[in-house]
Amino acid sequence: SCHPFIRMIVAWQLHFAKDLLQMSETNLPPRYIPLTQPGQENPVFLLDTHAPLRDLHACAELRVSLATRFLDAMVNMQPTHADERDLSTIASTAHLLMLEACDVHRVIERRLWESGASTAVA
Repeated sequence: SCHPFIRMIVAWQLHFAKDLLQMSETNLPPRYIPLTQPGQENPVFLLDTHAPLRDLHACAELRVSLATRFLDAMVNMQPTHADERDLSTIASTAHLLMLEACDVHRVIERRLWESGASTAVA
C-alpha cells in the first residue's frame, strides 16, 4: 500500500490535470510551456512563463523542498520495514518534483537573463 502523503500528492496532481487535459498542444498560448513529463507524449501540466518571478520561485522551492522530504524519508527508513513499491513510489515522486523544479528554474533563469538582472547578480 502507498503512503498517505504520496496518495495526497498524486490526487493533487490529478486534480489540476483535469482541465488541462482538454487543451490541445496547438491552441496553447506561447506563454505556456509544458512541464517535463517522462513517458507522456502530450503536455498535461503547463507552466506560465509570464507568472511573477516571486511565484515561480515559490513553486520551484516547494518542489525542491518536497523532493528533499521524500528523499529524507527514504534515507531514514529501516530496511526491514521498507516496502519496495513504496520506495519506488517515493523515488519516482521526488524525481518528478525535481524535473518540475528544474523546468521552473529554467524559466526564471531565462527571464533574469532577458531583463539584464543576471549581470547585477554576478
